[in-house]
Amino acid sequence: MKPNRLEVLSPDEIDQIHEATLDLLEFVGVRVESPEAREVLIQAGANNDGQSQTIKFPRDLVETCLKGLPSSCSLFGPDPSFAVTIDTESMHFSNIGTPIKIYAPEKESQIRDSTLVDSIQHLRLLDKLEHTALFQSTVWPTDVEYTHVHWHLLKAWATYASKPYGLGCFSRTASEDMMQLVSFRVGGMEELIAHPRLIGFFNPTSPLLLPQLMTNGLEVFAKHNQPMIIAPCAAAGSTAPITLAGLLTQSNMEILSTIVLDQLYRPGHPVIYGSVSSPMDLSTGSVAWGAIEVGLIAAGIAQLARYYNIPSRGPGCLTDSKCFDIQNGYERFMTLLYSAQAGTNLITCSSTYESSLSAALELAVIDDDLIGMVLRAMDGIQVDAEHIAKEVIQNVAAGSEGKSNYLRERHTIKNMRKEIFASVVADRERRVKWNKAGALDIIARARARVDEILQAQPEMTLDPEVAKQFDDYFAMMQPRTMENMRRSEGLQKGASGQFPL
Repeated sequence: MKPNRLEVLSPDEIDQIHEATLDLLEFVGVRVESPEAREVLIQAGANNDGQSQTIKFPRDLVETCLKGLPSSCSLFGPDPSFAVTIDTESMHFSNIGTPIKIYAPEKESQIRDSTLVDSIQHLRLLDKLEHTALFQSTVWPTDVEYTHVHWHLLKAWATYASKPYGLGCFSRTASEDMMQLVSFRVGGMEELIAHPRLIGFFNPTSPLLLPQLMTNGLEVFAKHNQPMIIAPCAAAGSTAPITLAGLLTQSNMEILSTIVLDQLYRPGHPVIYGSVSSPMDLSTGSVAWGAIEVGLIAAGIAQLARYYNIPSRGPGCLTDSKCFDIQNGYERFMTLLYSAQAGTNLITCSSTYESSLSAALELAVIDDDLIGMVLRAMDGIQVDAEHIAKEVIQNVAAGSEGKSNYLRERHTIKNMRKEIFASVVADRERRVKWNKAGALDIIARARARVDEILQAQPEMTLDPEVAKQFDDYFAMMQPRTMENMRRSEGLQKGASGQFPL
């Protein structure tokens, strides 16, 4: 029997959240920064007083857009023979692209700014890990200009990866670049639209704001048919109500309003209903991504996604710990297990720590192990004649007293790999053998596995024609400045005379 799915909301409670969401969207609304997006919504029947950015969403508009949502999406690697389908029953795993620091044991602080080399190593490692279905921009390379960072990341993906890739839809300009660059690698724009390689990430700004830069990017991702994760990053008590039901209601407003805009850009465009929300830590005011409430929020998000019959995205392997201590271990396993038990369809954030601001290649290997454990737990206990093993017990019991065991039984050999998860990095040797082997802790054992994977990979280069397309495109991009980008995105200077970005 497989374990029951964890549910934290009753059907009646989900209905209450849904009804409160529709009422609030219709009578309170959501701020939409982009004038163009506001016009699209108004033309579809949304309401605006003409004096503010607030858009009010009539119930029938929301319900109509929800009806057209597909219940699954497929993503492909550079070679379309690699395919991942995320639907309401599947479970897949990914990293997250937020880390700006990388574990560096040679430093006194044991951490440093992440670089493009780190991004490439992380990508190459994740590409070979069994349970990573896709990447979300690995670690952020702080040694690369912000206006060009997506070019460097996608060139690395085009060179080394076999799996789909994810990036934030952080502007129209960058998102259009992404489509062009990926089309070079996959054989054209028509192929990219027919077989999506990218998954976008849209963060509504809590409370209740759809930011202009990301809305601009959303339009590009939707029109090119690249699936979109919509995931608020609210903190209960500061940017959302302190009550978890209140946070879920506000998040639902932010997600559904984004879905409406997305569906107006491209009806039937696949989206994933997500969250990276957490409680506010009561002692510091910071987000608490390793808190037990993160699991409760993830479970609620998974249930709401099923209510709308679309895939869900939630966090796992999250921790606020700044080092590799027991807090790091219990928080990352708790958040992972909660999301898995809740039936979350895409679980992200592997290989990170320090509230996902830092990453470690060693943690990527450890998390792959943890995911294997969780998947084994989710399989539960199979009960039938083969697994009850009545005849095997009888045979062993009939053996010579004190000399019978199950080690040589064909039944053991047949089922051992199916029944018992074999950890790659956990140590279960006796202390004497452990000492002789160097008394390595789990980080050292994981580091050895990282080195093994990276060293086993052959040298890889981009096809010369594709490389030239990338390089020519970079020559066109290189003169861009942040001010160019701000102006092209339609950002307005504030009262201080400064742009918001």
